[in-house]
Amino acid sequence: MLKTVSGCKIQIGNGSHTVLRHLFEHGPTSQVELAHKLGITKAACGQHFQKLQEAGYITPARIKQNSKGRPSTLWNVDSMRNAFLGLALEDDVIAATLVDFAGRPLWSAEKRMNANGSQKELLKNLSTLIDAAIEKASSVKASLLQGFAAIPGMIGPDGLIESCPNFKAA
Repeated sequence: MLKTVSGCKIQIGNGSHTVLRHLFEHGPTSQVELAHKLGITKAACGQHFQKLQEAGYITPARIKQNSKGRPSTLWNVDSMRNAFLGLALEDDVIAATLVDFAGRPLWSAEKRMNANGSQKELLKNLSTLIDAAIEKASSVKASLLQGFAAIPGMIGPDGLIESCPNFKAA
């Protein structure tokens, strides 16, 4: 099922998400090949492909000629209509960049931080940047599919962040 926030598609069902992730990670694939790899029926795979195509997540990439039978359509993630958001949290600034899956920057912005700013201020600035990125993605008819954040800090042997300038103890 597709859900929206501020008019921007952000979530799909688990089966369709698995299909989308495979296409993103492995490139163009036919419905039959993917059904076999995922251990699902061709009909179920076809339903996921139909949902993903109607939602604008995937598009036909090319036709593959087979030695037997009909040619196969290879599908891929629509690189122009899908985007990811990168956030970088530094000591005095939060930077956000929205990039489509073809690698083209769509939007970027920064919010300056007060050196003694509170966590509340940090979260407000993050929320403002994320809302602006979602609005931009929606305005260019792109779906925000992925995000990542770079946060400076030291990671201890136990895997926990020991020191991070933007996340001081309250």
